[in-house]
Amino acid sequence: MKQEQCCLILFPQRKEAEKALASLQGTNLEHAAISIVRKPGQDDETALFIRLPRIGTVVCDGPFSQIVQAQDCQSPFWKEYGDRSVQGPTGLAAALHKIGVPEDWHAVYERALLHNQVLLVAYGNEERMRRLCRSLSGTGACEPMLYLR
Repeated sequence: MKQEQCCLILFPQRKEAEKALASLQGTNLEHAAISIVRKPGQDDETALFIRLPRIGTVVCDGPFSQIVQAQDCQSPFWKEYGDRSVQGPTGLAAALHKIGVPEDWHAVYERALLHNQVLLVAYGNEERMRRLCRSLSGTGACEPMLYLR
């Protein structure tokens, strides 16, 4: 049985993430379940905005947005505290956990978003995610991380 995996990579800015995505055009990897999570910009009128405790408002493009929204709505910290700073898990952390990212890494990705970095999230079958991580190697602020779900 094939295992599902996810590939995450951080970019310093939106334009680097978009350039990396553009490099996938013409490959069968361009149709993977790829999402971008970032702080909003001036041209985001029609984007999906998600407010997360401790992080603030983020834009989430792609299928990962549905997981973040579902997890965030279930977060007791969101219901109780709204957008005030709290020390509990966010919907983003719960969503990362759901796709297989170890708990030790949740805060790393949350801090990166707080500092306006851009997170690319992809998930799918093991072979495809390994190829995607190899293809994106060297394009971001760090090397892509591959996690087994």
